[in-house]
Amino acid sequence: MFPFLILTISENNKDTSTMNHLTTQRYLELLELCHSFEKDFVKFYEKGNKTAGIRLRKHMQTLRTFAVGIRNEVQDMNKTDEENDS
Repeated sequence: MFPFLILTISENNKDTSTMNHLTTQRYLELLELCHSFEKDFVKFYEKGNKTAGIRLRKHMQTLRTFAVGIRNEVQDMNKTDEENDS
């Protein structure tokens, strides 16, 4: 089987229970998204299925969109923290 993506979350001392829940939720969404296209990875890379390659490209675009959303959340949270510290 194709090796699965392994991600880790670093702990932040400022986290509250709400932040921990959000962190866990977003991380699980990411894992679920990656896991959802594992079959197409296998079909394309191990079996050479070109149609699976097309689906894989679509999945990767979805992953990119998700990553941009996470990036924007991080920026917004950092801005909020900076404003609260001022």
